Amino acid sequence: TTVPRVDAYRHLGTWMSALGGLKTAREGVERRCRGLVAAVARLGVLNAAQYVEAVDIGTTSVVAYYGAATPLGRPVCEAIDAAKRVGLAALGHRLWRTGRWLAHAPPAEGGMGMAYTYAHAAATLAEAVDRGLRAQEGVPIRTAVVTAIERRYWELGCRMARPLDWHPMHILG
Repeated sequence: TTVPRVDAYRHLGTWMSALGGLKTAREGVERRCRGLVAAVARLGVLNAAQYVEAVDIGTTSVVAYYGAATPLGRPVCEAIDAAKRVGLAALGHRLWRTGRWLAHAPPAEGGMGMAYTYAHAAATLAEAVDRGLRAQEGVPIRTAVVTAIERRYWELGCRMARPLDWHPMHILG
C-alpha cells in the first residue's frame, strides 16, 4: 500500500503543515475571521458602532479560541484588521483611503474604537503561557510550556539545568 501525501494534518485540534509549522493554522484563523467580517458587512443594515462591536466580538472570540495554541503573529492580525476596515468602508462608514487611526482610535478622540487584533492575540498567548507555568508539575500543559521555554533558552545560549529557576538578583543590586 502507498501512504498518502498530505500537506497538512490535524494535531490536538490544531492544523499543522506537513513540515511541522503552524502556517496552516494561522491561515485558517485568518480565513475564518475574514469570512466572519465579510458576513457581518454583507448584512448592510448596521451603523458604524454596531458593525465595530459585531466584528470585534466575532474576531476576538476566534482569536481567543485559536490563539492560545497558535501564535498568530503580526502579519495575520494586520490582515484581519485590514479586512475589518474594508468592511467598514464597504458599508460607507469610512472612506477607502482614510487612515487606519480613524478606525482604531477611541471614540473620545474622534475614532471608531475598533479593537486591535494583535493586542488580543498577544494577551491570549500570554494567558496560555501563564496558565501553563502555574499548572502543577507533570500536567501536559506545564510540560509543553516549560519545554518550549527551556528550548528557547538553550538556543539563546543558556546552559543551566533548569533555566526557569534562575533569579538574577545580582542584576537588581
